[in-house]
Amino acid sequence: MKYLSILLAMASVAMAQTFTDDLRLVGTNVNVNFYEMTPPLIRFTVIAQDTDDLGMTAATLTAADFIWGETGTLNTTTTLSYDMGVSALGAHYVVCSDWSAVTKLDWNRATVSGNIAYFGTATGLTYLRLDNTGITGDLASTTLPTGLTTLHLYNTGITGDLASTTLPTGLTYLNLGYTGTTYPSSTGSLTNVANNINFQIPDCTLSTNNVDNILVDLDTSGATGGVANVAGDNAAPSATGLTAFTNLIGKNWSVTKN
Repeated sequence: MKYLSILLAMASVAMAQTFTDDLRLVGTNVNVNFYEMTPPLIRFTVIAQDTDDLGMTAATLTAADFIWGETGTLNTTTTLSYDMGVSALGAHYVVCSDWSAVTKLDWNRATVSGNIAYFGTATGLTYLRLDNTGITGDLASTTLPTGLTTLHLYNTGITGDLASTTLPTGLTYLNLGYTGTTYPSSTGSLTNVANNINFQIPDCTLSTNNVDNILVDLDTSGATGGVANVAGDNAAPSATGLTAFTNLIGKNWSVTKN
């Protein structure tokens, strides 16, 4: 208890310390709520070693602004690119001195898992790619960065109803193919549809009603010049969906359906 009290006291004055000193506290305990303090972090799990690295794009930051480590240990490294070839399997984290400066995160590999909610920590992201990973979580419960323009979540364990998901207004690419994403049985869910958006939601086992509503919502959004894919193992649209499909073609959309 005495040791825990000391750690809590250290955490309470973390804001008065340097960035590096703050980070040293992360590895020294697994129970104190340091994870909820500033600076926030992204937690993830390494499920297999990889010849590639995990990296961030942040034009105004240097390696000194990032510290990666293994949860519950003192093993940390300061780098822009985390070496997956030598990293231990298990729980890891990355902390940044200024997440608003990180604009791109491209972790397209099957050796990483975690919860999509943690990636909302990087509030400055414009590009987030987590295709083919073990990432899970409810998209509807995740606060996506408001400036996000590209979101790749193909072939992940993501779930969630798009009716409850707030999509960034400037989103121009969204791939939810081969996930557990669902669509409501009524229209009116896609309200922030940008012109020229690329909207991919194939292979999500969507019903005819779901597919109809996606096509109707894309049509009524007024967006033009987009790309949409509702094929794969999704059902074919009914006459209602086909009417919306025809309207979209007239608005210079390219639509793939069953």
